[in-house]
Amino acid sequence: MKIKITVRFKKGVFNPEGDTIKKTLNHLGYEEIKNVFLEKSFILEIDGKKYKKKNIETIAKDILSNPVIEEYEIEKL
Repeated sequence: MKIKITVRFKKGVFNPEGDTIKKTLNHLGYEEIKNVFLEKSFILEIDGKKYKKKNIETIAKDILSNPVIEEYEIEKL
């Protein structure tokens, strides 16, 4: 069984890497680019017999993301 956890900044949180990419694209002539958002994706391959939704939630919240500035989404693949 595979689980995908996607982590992204919450709305309103400054994203310096995305801002730098946007500025670079604009400088290169791609002026239509108004914003760049980045996400991190983690694919966890787990033993389906031992799968516990609570454990995956804990991993996403406490290890893979910073709940103060990031949100996450969990998806079964």
